[in-house]
Parts: sequence; C-alpha cells; structure tokens
Amino acid sequence: MECLKYGLNKYSEKKPQSFNKKYLIVILISLIALFLIWTGVSLDDTPSLEKNNVRIAQVKQGTFKVNVSGYGRLKANYQRLLTSQSQAIVESIQLYPGAKVNKDTVIMTLTDPQLEQAVINAKLELARQNAEFNQQVMTSDKTIRAKVLRIDPVITDGRVMVELDLTGPLPANARPELTVEGKVHVKEINNALYVEQPNNVYNFKEKDIYRMSRDAQSAQLTTIKFGTLSDNQIEVISGAVLGDKLIVSDMSQHSATQRNLVITL
Repeated sequence: MECLKYGLNKYSEKKPQSFNKKYLIVILISLIALFLIWTGVSLDDTPSLEKNNVRIAQVKQGTFKVNVSGYGRLKANYQRLLTSQSQAIVESIQLYPGAKVNKDTVIMTLTDPQLEQAVINAKLELARQNAEFNQQVMTSDKTIRAKVLRIDPVITDGRVMVELDLTGPLPANARPELTVEGKVHVKEINNALYVEQPNNVYNFKEKDIYRMSRDAQSAQLTTIKFGTLSDNQIEVISGAVLGDKLIVSDMSQHSATQRNLVITL
C-alpha cells in the first residue's frame, strides 16, 4: 500500500510540470509570431519616396559670405540738357543716338517751329521703349564693383534705400535708368556650415528637416537650427554636420505624420 501511494504521488507531481512547460512554449511562440507580424506591418507602413522626386543639398563648410540683394537704377553722375534758342526746322542730322560726342559736336541743324512737337513725340516713343526695356531690365549677367555711399535712415515699405558708387568698368550695354540687381556685402562668417535654403525655412529659425542616412536609403526627420540667410544659402547652427545631405524640397505632406522615409532610386 505504501508503494502504491508513493507511485501515485510521483505521477501527480510530474504531470503539472510537463503541462507548464508546454504552456510556456506556446506563449513564447505566440509572442514571437506577434512580434514578427507587428514588425512586418511597421515596415510596410513606412512611406517610400523616389530620390529623383526631391531636391537634396549637401551641408558644406567654408567662408559664408552674407549678402543682401536688391534692385536699383543706373544714374549718370552729371546730366546735360540740350536746348534750342529759337524755333526751327530740321535741315540735317549729323549724328544719331549712340554716337560719341563732346561739348563742341554738332548733332543737328534746326530750322522749323515744328521741331518742338517732333521732339515731344520722339521722347514719348523713347519713354515707351525704355519702359518695355526696363521690364526685361539685366545687363547680360555682368558684375560691376561698387561701394556704399549712403544708407537712407528712413524705411519705406519695409525697404531701405542704399546709394552706391560704381567703381568698376561699365558693360557696353549700360544705360541711364537701366534696372540692375545689386548685392551689398555685409560680412563674412569663417568656417561656417551652410546649405541650400530648404523650402519654407528662414533665418534664425528651427525647422524639422529630413536628413538622409549614410547609405542614402532612408531619411529621418531632424530638428535643425538655422542662422544667417544669404541669397539662396543659409547657415546651419546645429542639427547637421559637414557632409550631411538634407531634403530641401517641400516635405510638409510627410513631416506632419512620418518621421522616417524609405528612399528608393
């Protein structure tokens, strides 16, 4: 009887242990399966973006020249008016527009009272052509050096008038009243990090920008602090290092919901 009792007790102790091990194995397998399923779904949910559909700029380092752009007009230092002492008609024209003259040069001979009306009509036509030309404006991408003579203390419509003295040689097509683009060199920042200005990014602001991974197969949303803006380049204060590649095109449709993007070729 004692031997039978011992056998029953031994059997009853081993059975629950076997059951617990099987139960734990089933739970572990289920957890692993759920993890794999969740991981697969997460990867599938990561949006992809073709590399050719975005603008990518690389962070550079060097002397960052700060320029302020604006527009103005070429003005002659001295102006001279040609007048006639009496009414007359045009008998002959010795020189035409564009010819070189000096103070003793005879341009035309006048002998008719209708000259005044003809000059008025010619000036109106010239003004019309100048207006059309000014809308088209540049001086064939020529660069002329100048120095700042005066800065107007009054701000008008958010702009400051700056008067410049041209010190370099003028291009052949330079004319008075010709619209030009000017850049005032303000300062230089040595050993600065800078990059092409991303869309909707302004100076001295923080912005979440997608930064490319080293293998260029993904991009992560990164908070970058920007500094001085010059032309289409902007200084990088923090958040990126030399050689980093940033997506500078408009990414507002992704940045609001996705911190990671898969980049495809």
